[in-house]
Parts: sequence; C-alpha cells; structure tokens
Amino acid sequence: MREYTLIVNDNSYYDDHFDLFDYLFTLNGVEDVVIVDEAYLTSVTVKYNEKLIGDNQIRLEIMAFSELLNYPCIYGFDKHSHDKDIITVKINYQTCCEYCFANTIYTLVDTPGIVKVETDFYENYWKKCLENYSIIISYDPKIISKEKFEELKKEIEC
Repeated sequence: MREYTLIVNDNSYYDDHFDLFDYLFTLNGVEDVVIVDEAYLTSVTVKYNEKLIGDNQIRLEIMAFSELLNYPCIYGFDKHSHDKDIITVKINYQTCCEYCFANTIYTLVDTPGIVKVETDFYENYWKKCLENYSIIISYDPKIISKEKFEELKKEIEC
C-alpha cells in the first residue's frame, strides 16, 4: 500500500470535506483517507493500492472534485518515500505572483523522482512578502542525478 499527501488551499472554494472524503473512497484502489484543515491549507492524505490507482490520478481527482483545476492552489505534496537515500534541499526563491509559484509546483509534482515538496509561500504571500520564500524539495537520487536536479532548479526559477 502506498500513501500520497496533497496540500492545497481550497477553503475559499470548497468547505465540505465530507463529500470529498466520501468521493475518494469511491475510487478503485483507495484504502484510507485523512483530511486535515490547518490555517487556510488543507492536507489530504490517501492510502492506496498502486496497482489500481496512482498519485497523479489521486491529485487530479481531488482537484477536479473540489473545483480547483483552474486555480493555483497546490502548496506541497508528499509521496511518502521510505527510501533512505532521499536528498532534501532547501532553496530560497523569489517570485512575482501565485501563478509563477504554481508553475514551479506543477513542474515539481510532474517530475519523476521528486518525492516531497514543502514551502512557506502561502504564509509569505498573505504577508505580501513575495520576494522571499523557501521551498524544500526531497528527491530520489536513483531517479534524478544531482546534475539533473541542478538543471531542474534552473528551470523552476521564476
């Protein structure tokens, strides 16, 4: 059984998580769901059978059901890798807006080997402190070499 966590800002758009909870259980392969609201961010953790469903489909199902597909709303994710060789890097970034930030997150979530992303963007965005935010990226060096990761860092800089 695998586990996937998606962190989104959906409080402005969708407040009833019981429907999302019930909906996720209708998906073939979903074993357990935990939804936690924390300071305008919602964490959705899904345990699933990877032979029946994948983390990309889970992400898209959560966003589609919550009517978030057209909004820059992902603020992190965790694929819960148990590999001991995972490398974690903290990067300080600057960005002009939440859409540039969203492009960064979408690039990372779609990159094989990126297993976890955390950021303080949301807190800084509301403080009007866009010139400084940090992003913590964990990746599997068996899938992404350090050189490829450096190329990825250049690609996601706004």
